[in-house]
This record gives sequence, C-alpha cells and structure tokens, in this order.
Amino acid sequence: MDWRTASFVVLALWGSYMIFGQKATDIHEERVSMLFEGVCMMAIAVIAMIGHTGDFAKMTFRSGAFALTMGLMSGIGVYIQFYAMRVAGRENLPIVAMITGSWPAITVVLACLFVGIKLQPHQWLGILAVAGGLILVNWTK
Repeated sequence: MDWRTASFVVLALWGSYMIFGQKATDIHEERVSMLFEGVCMMAIAVIAMIGHTGDFAKMTFRSGAFALTMGLMSGIGVYIQFYAMRVAGRENLPIVAMITGSWPAITVVLACLFVGIKLQPHQWLGILAVAGGLILVNWTK
C-alpha cells in the first residue's frame, strides 16, 4: 500500500470512528469509551510489534520521552474529545468532529515553525481554508 492509499484509509477510519464514539457515549460515559479505545490500541500495538522487538534497541531516553509525551497528549486529547461529544450532544456532533478533526492543520503549522517544513503557497491556502471553515461552522446567527 502506498502512502496516499494508507492516508485515505486513515481518513476513512478516523472520519467514521466518532460516529461509533457518539453512539457509545449516548449510552455510557466517556471514561468507558476511553478504556475500550485504550485496550484496542494496546492490542493493535502488541500485534504490530510481532517480529519487530529489535526496534526497542534503537530507543534512546530522548526518543522515549518524545513517545511518552505523544502518548499522553493523544490519550488526554481522546478523553477530552469523548467528553466534548457527550456534552455537545448529537446535534453538535458534526461541529465537534470538524473542530477536533482539524488537528492536521495545527500539526503542519507547528512543523513549519519547529521542524523546518516548508509549504508551497497553495498549501498555505489549504491551511487558511481549514481556519476559515472552523470560523464558518462555529458562526452563530
């Protein structure tokens, strides 16, 4: 699978998983959903490591600290996302999905600032379109 196909598979998975999360949090609190997501993530991580345990030999204190920070930020973000879904209710789920789903735009801007990634003008227009979209979906009359 090439990177574009893999990216669209992720888009489909992440684009639809909030629907299942909303259906779950309609019935139980976000803590239960978080537990299920964590257990599933751990199971997938264990399966992904089969035959690749040598990767741990490459780990440094710095890389481990980055990975731990990433995991903590991801976990806290997912928990707060489930909370937002429950509090916002069904009628506002699309807005929650659009706000929380705009994280790649933030990632790209941060990568430009801290990693040295360079964007073309049309790519910056895409970032501005995301920002404009967030303004529009939150606009109240």
